[in-house]
Amino acid sequence: MFILSNALPSWGVLKVDGKTLAEGGLWQDCGYIGTWTCVFRGFSCSGLPSPLMGECIKLIMTRVFIILACLVSAFGATNLLQVARSGGNNPQYIMSSKVCAAVSVLCGILSISLGISWALYGGVATLGAAAALGIVATVLSLFSTVVAFMIR
Repeated sequence: MFILSNALPSWGVLKVDGKTLAEGGLWQDCGYIGTWTCVFRGFSCSGLPSPLMGECIKLIMTRVFIILACLVSAFGATNLLQVARSGGNNPQYIMSSKVCAAVSVLCGILSISLGISWALYGGVATLGAAAALGIVATVLSLFSTVVAFMIR
């Protein structure tokens, strides 16, 4: 779910009279100008005016933390599979799985917090499906962390 939240261009949605006019995602902006068109967002904040620099940094940090959440949760899941294969007799993999689960939750919370703050900048947009997926992914990650810490 973190991957979908990262990829979808609908963190912030601008609607007028119930019709979607624009969507902003972590990697692209899409809008309706005769046809539905999407434009890639850059990797850097260079050339932006100072008032927008903080929002650009929030966007980049959201990207960083959501990618870390994806990677760490995948690594933790791989460790849990190794624990299952070894019959639960490998304390290093068990501890590593717990740490990965906790780090994934923290990265998810940070990415969602920064992403929502970025998406709602200016007060005209509403949260979209990508933000909702990120929230659900973070809740599931929190649940998996609780379950991981129950493993002996």
